[in-house]
Amino acid sequence: MFLKHQTYQEVSEEGAAKLEPWATKQSVLERLEGHAKSSFMRAPENELREYDSATYELPDS
Repeated sequence: MFLKHQTYQEVSEEGAAKLEPWATKQSVLERLEGHAKSSFMRAPENELREYDSATYELPDS
């Protein structure tokens, strides 16, 4: 018998805003466009219609 333990994580809005640029860029690098768009649109300052993976840059820091 095989059992898989499911895990989950919760992130605050502030945490999501800090993680979004990195999650989006990693998804772009891995060519996971759906994941990139999903992380991008979760940041309050981003609007999905402005998303362009070809010009997406990591922020400094």
